[in-house]
Amino acid sequence: MGRARSGAVRTETLGGPETLISGMVWVAVAFAGMLGFGRCFGSEKDDRSLDGLLLLPGDRSAVLVGKTLFNLALLFAVEALVLPLAGLFFHPPEWGCAILMLTPVLFLGTLGYAVAGTLFAAITSNTRLRDLLLPILLLPVAVPVLIASVEGTAMAVQAASTDSVLVRQESLVSMKGWIRVLIACDVIYIAAALWLFEPVVEE
Repeated sequence: MGRARSGAVRTETLGGPETLISGMVWVAVAFAGMLGFGRCFGSEKDDRSLDGLLLLPGDRSAVLVGKTLFNLALLFAVEALVLPLAGLFFHPPEWGCAILMLTPVLFLGTLGYAVAGTLFAAITSNTRLRDLLLPILLLPVAVPVLIASVEGTAMAVQAASTDSVLVRQESLVSMKGWIRVLIACDVIYIAAALWLFEPVVEE
């Protein structure tokens, strides 16, 4: 019976506008991030100003944190533009409720993607083909957080738009599961970035 319920929720998600909306939001975020990440360390490497930053006293991870915060701000700005457009698919009350529900998904998904993108921007900044290598290296690593973000967003939108109490409950349970996946991804990405950043920029 539980499998049948989950299957019903899943079928509704794949067949409805929820997947379209969540996919539209995260495709926009992914492409905007790729453009922003590519220029994250490029200018500093070209004029060697990054070397000056690394010579300053203090923890070098502060450079990583600063770059990540900048990329986060960029992605949040993109989401602020895309979400109202996505809301055109819904009545305003439903979309407002959906945004409240998916706020944790948006934050965790954007954080994980920004951390991974900033790290790989630093890794590829030493190469001449950084604009080509960045998506090749980043996307396979970012796939888990992007999939979890798309799925979690779809579940939040479905929970806000359905009239069925059962479907809403199942959607919220599924969304919480994807939030746990995002938390795990973020912890791994942040730990890896803090561990690898200093050796990468010293090359």
